[in-house]
Amino acid sequence: MSVPEITFEESLRHTNQLGRQARDAGKAGDFATAIRIWQQLLAHPCAHHQVIAYEVWDDIHHLHRRAGEYDAAIEAKKTAIELGYRSEPDPEADIAECHLDAGRREEADRIFRDLRARTPDDVWLYNAAGFSYAHAGDDREAERWLRDGIAVAIRTGDPDQVVMQLLDLLDASLRALGQEPDAELTRQVDAFSEAWEPIDKARSWGDVAFEEERPCGYCGFDPARSHAEMDERARRNRERILSVDAPETLARLQALPSYEPARPRLQSETNLSVAWFPAPEWETALARWPDLLNNLPREHMAYSHEIEARVKRIARAIPGQPLHVALLSVDALIAHAALEGQDAGTAEARASYAAELVRTGAARAWPPGRNEPCWCGSGRKYKQCCGPVPAAPED
Repeated sequence: MSVPEITFEESLRHTNQLGRQARDAGKAGDFATAIRIWQQLLAHPCAHHQVIAYEVWDDIHHLHRRAGEYDAAIEAKKTAIELGYRSEPDPEADIAECHLDAGRREEADRIFRDLRARTPDDVWLYNAAGFSYAHAGDDREAERWLRDGIAVAIRTGDPDQVVMQLLDLLDASLRALGQEPDAELTRQVDAFSEAWEPIDKARSWGDVAFEEERPCGYCGFDPARSHAEMDERARRNRERILSVDAPETLARLQALPSYEPARPRLQSETNLSVAWFPAPEWETALARWPDLLNNLPREHMAYSHEIEARVKRIARAIPGQPLHVALLSVDALIAHAALEGQDAGTAEARASYAAELVRTGAARAWPPGRNEPCWCGSGRKYKQCCGPVPAAPED
């Protein structure tokens, strides 16, 4: 067997660097450069085991759309679909929206009509079509799709909780048409939402044939060996993240008799929480413990965004676990720390009190729905406040 030209770690650094450069170029609005770098990444000798090709092609699709290159965006999406990209709604909905943006209404109508015939209970399809037609200036057609979508959501139990988003879009289209929101429909949706309970939802994407992994002669990647090494690195990274963001939770987890360090997820009964001071308490906390500013911003909204980023980092490291934001008061924290024999000014004391608030049901579940009020108390919807904040970097 030939000697690899680079190590697996070097391969990982190369591909990660290309991904960061592409994302940075896209954020800066340099779409052509971002697309070129993504294509360079796809051509890398290690791309077959370092990246998921259909996800890269989907990124290229969105860059072409942002650049107004709709035909190129359609071709990129078709390539992603051929390679196994699946989504809800069906990814062809993005192709229909490209046709709408390009002024090809008949082609868009045909695709949306065909998708509805194939997936009549996909609430996300009605959401996508309603948004797309409203964006194209046809609020009357958007209204029809959104009303039908609300009916489907109520009939199917709305497992993905899309109905309020549909109603918000419908209200916007009605206002654009010079009409008032539909009071009776709003009442029905509110009643449905109040009585809503989670239900299981099956997804049938069984037509996707995943490419079998193969060894890489360029970097020495071996599916039989390298995955175990990557899992171990991921385990150490997860524990490092928890040691910073949720040290008390990590300590409790490690104390469990059934704790398995190599598990990619925490035990299902573990509820994670991140401590946060609401605006009235933040200045009091800073006055008492000024070292909080060693790694947190002073301005409260920036502080809240930092907490959002940390929660998202935890969610990405240990997916599937219940997450909460625990609202701390200075006096209650001091009292709790005294009972536990802790220094109230430490991260451990804050984490311990946050865990107690979760245990007693006094913490806020995270994340709220996109159209629900943001957890930080700003009064804005989550999607317009902390929702867009990206996850904190793992390094």
